[in-house]
Amino acid sequence: MHAFASCLSDDDICEAVIRTIDGDGQIHRTVKSALVRRAERESFRDIADALSVKVTERFSIRPQVARVESLLSDIYKHLSPPMRLRLLERWQDSGSTAMLKRALRALENDPIHYSDTAILEHWRRTLDARAAKIVAYRAAPSLVAEALPEFVERRIEGWIISRAALRAPSVPEQVWDSIRQHYPATFAYLCAKLGRSLSNEEAISLVWEADPGDFGTRGLAVWAIGNLGMQKSLDELWASFDELERQYREAALYSAG
Repeated sequence: MHAFASCLSDDDICEAVIRTIDGDGQIHRTVKSALVRRAERESFRDIADALSVKVTERFSIRPQVARVESLLSDIYKHLSPPMRLRLLERWQDSGSTAMLKRALRALENDPIHYSDTAILEHWRRTLDARAAKIVAYRAAPSLVAEALPEFVERRIEGWIISRAALRAPSVPEQVWDSIRQHYPATFAYLCAKLGRSLSNEEAISLVWEADPGDFGTRGLAVWAIGNLGMQKSLDELWASFDELERQYREAALYSAG
């Protein structure tokens, strides 16, 4: 089958990939793989553009057929910039979670249409954690500083909060207060990374306030205290180890049952 697909003309392989969308899965994957390899040629770009138009028009009544979207995703990077933008807008306007994820994956790796602002707007529209991660890790520091209060307000994952806080040029005190309230272990970690001092009482409180059902989260707070050189706090926590472990086991049992 692979040899047969490789012998097809450009027009025939495009027609074959469309006709097999509703057919045998193995045959469709074989033809699609051959087409995607061919699409790497610069001379194939106009053909790939025409194929994307034909596919979207032919399946317009069923716009979320998985094989259609998979095909469009696979040839996306080989399309002309205007056609890529057309696909991005199609996926973004769909309202489908799966289609929005395709849009984000395409946008993230598109050197022409990628922008920090576009990724942040995608997160604001979808609250997709992957978009928040891209902002925290790749966006300009000024945009990260803009996004951080929104990330905290939406209670996204602590490791994304910490990355954003470390990359932001500055963090307002009210944002620090909110991180302290809602992310005690992350707050402790940031204090250690940024050299923010903690009192003995606050350090102990951060460990107790961290999620008792996640030993790793409490462990992060303990790690931070150790990196701050707070031996007295570590000694007090060690003396309470049995109670910390009891809370962990109790939370684990509650979660399991």
